[in-house]
Amino acid sequence: IDTKKLDDILPHLNGYVHESRLPPYVDLLVHEQYYYPHYHNYQPDFREKILTSVKWANDHGYTPAFLTDCIFDKQQVAKR
Repeated sequence: IDTKKLDDILPHLNGYVHESRLPPYVDLLVHEQYYYPHYHNYQPDFREKILTSVKWANDHGYTPAFLTDCIFDKQQVAKR
C-alpha cells in the first residue's frame, strides 16, 4: 500500500471482489519507515492507509494469521 494513494487502496482491494476471486489470504506488508517524518519517503497518511486496508480485510472475513498457517492450510490449498 505504500505505492498506492489513499483513495486508490479500496478500489485496488475491491478488484478482488469484482473479479470474484478473493484470495485465501491477503498479505498486508507494512514498512514502518513511512511513519517517520525524518524518513525521505515519509507518508503523512500512512496510518490511514494501514487502517483502510485492515478494515477492508476485516469487512471481507479475513482474520490475522501467520503466513505459514495460511499457505499450509490444507482446506485453503484444496480450494485453489
